[in-house]
This record gives sequence, C-alpha cells and structure tokens, in this order.
Amino acid sequence: MSLKKTIAITMIVLGIVLVSYQPMLDYIIKPYLLDKEYDEALNVSHETITANTTVSRDPQFDFDAIDSLDSSEINDIDIKKENVLGSISVPSVSMELPILYGTTNKSLNVGAGTMKPDQQMGKGNYALAGHNNTNRSLLFAPIRDIEEGDAMILSDGKRQYVYEMVDSEVVEPHRTDVIDDVEGEERLTLVSCYSDDGSDRIIVYGEFQKVVE
Repeated sequence: MSLKKTIAITMIVLGIVLVSYQPMLDYIIKPYLLDKEYDEALNVSHETITANTTVSRDPQFDFDAIDSLDSSEINDIDIKKENVLGSISVPSVSMELPILYGTTNKSLNVGAGTMKPDQQMGKGNYALAGHNNTNRSLLFAPIRDIEEGDAMILSDGKRQYVYEMVDSEVVEPHRTDVIDDVEGEERLTLVSCYSDDGSDRIIVYGEFQKVVE
C-alpha cells in the first residue's frame, strides 16, 4: 500500500472517530455511567435524606461560577450519598433525577441542584437548576417538553410532593427573580439553559397540589 493511500485511510478513520466521539459520550457513555449512579442515588433512605438536610454546609450558590456542560467530563460523574436531598420525576417526559445540594458544576453535571439554601419541598418556591444536553433525554433537557397540566413530583424518600406545570418562559440569564419566594404561593421552578450557547434560560413553573404519603 502506498504512503499516500495509508495517510488517506488514516485521515478518514480519524475523521470518523472525531465525528462520532461526542455523540458516543452523550448517547452511550454518559447515560450508562449516570444510570449506574442513579441506581443508588434514587434509592437513598428518608432517614439519610433527613440527616442531609440538617447538615451545616458552606454556601454553594454562586450562579456565575457555573460552566456550560462539558460531556467529556465523565470523571465528574460521581454522586455522593451525603449530598442527596431527594429526587424529581416528570413522568410525561420520562425524567427522573436525584436532587443534590447546591448549584455547583458537580451537582448540575449529574442531576438537579438546589438554587437556594434551606429549601423545603411543598413550601415557598422550590427552585432547581439542571444542565441542558444535546441528548434530549438527559439531565434537564426534557423540561422543554413538559406541557401545561403535567405532574412534576418531588420526593424526600418518604413523601411525594406533587406539582402541576402551569407555565414556562425563556428569559435572560440575569433573571434570578424567578426563583424568589412569592407570598402565599407554593411553587416549583425548574431552570436550565435554553439555547445551546447558554445565552438564555428556560423556566418551567409548577403549582403545588398535594402531598402523597
């Protein structure tokens, strides 16, 4: 085989590898690794979750420190039991994720992060952030498909807190007022990047309906 032909074949193979690398991460490798972590994180006991909510923690709510999701950071796919505060599920879009303390790159890379300290399910404005993804079934990517009337369910390992989706909007990144408490209202607010370049945010709102024991 001539040198030119060898080089040409090598370049074609490298091109195929480069083109398929990111899709393999997003659709095969990362979902597989996350599923393994979720098997344990989504089954943390109520007693452990209750203990986790009473731990004194350093502030972890610097929104400006959040980077866009880098799917190549597979070494960061590790959920520590002491950071799990519960779970969120949206059956209509087949989304189920652990809720982790704090809005950090670490928590958003694997699940839903709380956006304020001392949040309580079923009270005030329970706000969660999550990363968008090119794989529309991963992390918070499915929230753009939640429709009005769909159930959004929080769990503390013992009780389920059921919310009903009532509205959504796309806002600029500085709109942190969407997570503020509103007197007399109990809501769930989900926040994620909307455009792939992270230039705006999609906000999905839910109204609290009931507690299921």
